[in-house]
Amino acid sequence: MSDSIKIKFEEIDKYLSSIDKYIDDIKWSIGGIAAFLLTGSSIFTIAINWNYNQEKITLRELKKELKEELKISKIYSHEIKLTGLNGSPLTGQKIPIKIGNKIDKRDNIEKSFTDIKFIINNQSNTETGSLFIKLYTKAPFISSPSTDEPNFESETYIHPTDLDTPNIPGQYTTNYFLTVYFNFDITKTAGEHEMLLKFYNKNGPIGVAKFTGIIEK
Repeated sequence: MSDSIKIKFEEIDKYLSSIDKYIDDIKWSIGGIAAFLLTGSSIFTIAINWNYNQEKITLRELKKELKEELKISKIYSHEIKLTGLNGSPLTGQKIPIKIGNKIDKRDNIEKSFTDIKFIINNQSNTETGSLFIKLYTKAPFISSPSTDEPNFESETYIHPTDLDTPNIPGQYTTNYFLTVYFNFDITKTAGEHEMLLKFYNKNGPIGVAKFTGIIEK
């Protein structure tokens, strides 16, 4: 559990406890009021209870949201933050994809390629270790069919040995780019294409972003 989420849970629990004590004190005080105030105090007690219940409902909803956030943080426990070059989260952005041609050193074949550029921040206090990266596309124009994302048709992987920066130090932020090769001249499929980018280390997934690549002619 991240420290920020843990603190939020503790604050909510303390607040709920203080409300419980406050309500008990009010009820005890009301119990000592003379009988002629009984009717009015009962109405007051109902009003207090209603407000208290509304507070608890709001706090329960907040705790539910925090649990969802916690669930995500467990999946990406060693989280890296991915942002666009404009400083906003990479997820949801539209990124221009400029296509060129060069030799893919892995098989010595000339292919269409692009460099996807963004900013990466390791939010952990420890280094990531060797990074493994997968990029998925809706259209089938990268190396192989998707193996684990059914909403995407194709995928390619990038091994640590193919990265200029395969290991990110703790609390480190830097510009980053990925060279991605395509199976054919994808300028024929110019337009917007949904893409998914996932980062892994030896412990599992640590970062993800879903964005739209705009392929230019």
